Amino acid sequence: MEVYGVGWYWRRGLWCSVGLLIGVPIKLYSETYKTKSEMLHDMRYYSLYPGILAVVCCWAITMMSYGSGVASNRLVARIRVVAFGAVFRHEVGWFDFTENSSGALVSRLTSDPAVLHSMTSEILAVLWLSWQRQSLSLHSR
Repeated sequence: MEVYGVGWYWRRGLWCSVGLLIGVPIKLYSETYKTKSEMLHDMRYYSLYPGILAVVCCWAITMMSYGSGVASNRLVARIRVVAFGAVFRHEVGWFDFTENSSGALVSRLTSDPAVLHSMTSEILAVLWLSWQRQSLSLHSR
């Protein structure tokens, strides 16, 4: 389910609301001793929960994506600075080889950190999400 390029985020974000979406109507309809106006009042009150949960999930997913993107960008910037400094420390004869020409070096300095960025941003997001779930599961025991 690929929705606007976020893919697995939607499945993980919506999965936690399934229990609430199933449990609340069962509770509402099992309490048949209430009048119609009381049931409508309770239904309006309970219908706020999925909306609040959706807002919280959207905010959490956005912050997680933003945080992993910022961390990945900082890592890539640091790698680019280190790689650029390493190029300057070579002897002049090193640049005479065809694999070390200026075009090849510029290509490597731009493409390698981009690959690193695409790998680390996803890994950081997955590690952060699994760390959160692990801490919640240990806390709930």
